[in-house]
Amino acid sequence: MGRHVGKPTYRELEAKVKELQQIVNIKVFPNKLQYVSDDHFYFRFDPDWYLSFFDRGLSCLTGYSEEELHKRSVSWLDLVFEGDRPLVLEELNRALATDKSFRSVHRIVNRSGKTRWVKMSGALFCDDSHRYSFLQGVINDVTRERLMEEALESEFELFTWVA
Repeated sequence: MGRHVGKPTYRELEAKVKELQQIVNIKVFPNKLQYVSDDHFYFRFDPDWYLSFFDRGLSCLTGYSEEELHKRSVSWLDLVFEGDRPLVLEELNRALATDKSFRSVHRIVNRSGKTRWVKMSGALFCDDSHRYSFLQGVINDVTRERLMEEALESEFELFTWVA
């Protein structure tokens, strides 16, 4: 006869939930399941680059409170590193003129003055008159990856100089 397997204990279930939360990056609350990420944020910008909808975590990335972002105290374009603004606007114009898909990797400067690299992917939506209405998508904090790339490039340059 096979071994009888009983129901798992509460502690066993709790441990399994914690393990799964780490693997799939979710949080389980009593009545809901919520995707949680430290570097992946949903957004919606109006044509003036103010956030009209965003994940709470975007406050951590920008350094501005949810209230400040809702009150339109700062626009996303205000946060974009000055040297990267032309590239971001160029991508917006390209998206408007073509397939309405928006992709940009650029730097932002948060409230405390720290520079962060972000990758934005989204779609432009237009009204019935074909005027740009809003941009909606996902922002990923790719600072860690960019810093690693820069470090590898420096190592490669040093290696080629030595060789």
